[in-house]
Amino acid sequence: MPALDRASPGARLNLLVTDGASIAATAWGDSLWYLAVPGDRTVVASEPYDDDPRWREVPDRTLLTADRSGVTLAPLVPRFPDSPRKEPVQ
Repeated sequence: MPALDRASPGARLNLLVTDGASIAATAWGDSLWYLAVPGDRTVVASEPYDDDPRWREVPDRTLLTADRSGVTLAPLVPRFPDSPRKEPVQ
């Protein structure tokens, strides 16, 4: 995606794929939110569709992966050379 960003600065490159049991989504240049209910479901949307306080915004240039065990966020472009690659989200 960094090459695409250089080719088209300002592009909105949010993508989402699912197999019905897990989901992977990117936030790149546009908003992405998720609502996780541990052990039950995770909803991913461009914006919250209700006032539930559990909605969390995915940082820009981040890969979200989720299944029934939880949600993981990983930077698509390291922000700092020594920063961790993944951070679990509760």
